[in-house]
Amino acid sequence: MIDTNVVIIGGTGDIGFNLTRQFASMGANVFAVGRNQARLTELEGLEGNVKARKFDPTNPEEMDDLVKWARPNILITSVGRWTEINVKSSIEEFVHQLDLDLEAFVKAALVPMFVFNKYFNKNTGGLIVDISSHAAEGFLPGNLTYAPAKTA
Repeated sequence: MIDTNVVIIGGTGDIGFNLTRQFASMGANVFAVGRNQARLTELEGLEGNVKARKFDPTNPEEMDDLVKWARPNILITSVGRWTEINVKSSIEEFVHQLDLDLEAFVKAALVPMFVFNKYFNKNTGGLIVDISSHAAEGFLPGNLTYAPAKTA
């Protein structure tokens, strides 16, 4: 059993959901953050001490509120979404999706890291883990915006 407070941003995605289950089964207090309300409700029903809420990880004030709520020792970010963009897409679709992906991957990971790092430095320290994907290694069909945003 581990006695720690873990925040998982992206907790409603497959990786974050499974991490929430695993940490909860080991006795951690898990605070799952995500966009999918049905999955947040499902997480709240898991065995163990799981709390799940919507927070906007790109909003520094909401991340401050999350830190106050969770008093974390560990932050895990597993953020993002997939929308297929390929060479048949229009330039407008490409630019629009690239803007969304940069917000979903870069800002949604870095804002929490910045806020949590300040909290960890003021307190007893902590651990930050960012989960990327194989898409950061190179382009796959349909991920012309996903891959560069994940790499960033």
